[in-house]
Amino acid sequence: MLAVDPRPSESNVSRWMALLESVARELSRELGAVVVVDPSIAMLAVSVWRRRGLPYCPCRPLTTDPRYVCPCIEIEDAELLLRKGRCTCGLFRVVEA
Repeated sequence: MLAVDPRPSESNVSRWMALLESVARELSRELGAVVVVDPSIAMLAVSVWRRRGLPYCPCRPLTTDPRYVCPCIEIEDAELLLRKGRCTCGLFRVVEA
């Protein structure tokens, strides 16, 4: 589990990025398409982490529920992610179908 720290260490940021990549790989397997993490959106989430003490998607209000890496509905509905080509905030994108 990631430590909640208003000044996240490089180690925690690296672990969080690895978590995002694992979510993208899982979505890729489920969809049979390549899903990637947009690093610029991920870094916006890191800036939220620095300000709010929690890594969180920059497009939604902050929540304290640690289950949500990306609160976009497309992460819960992978077929919708495939149809749209990205989640609402763009953190996860389909690059090949």
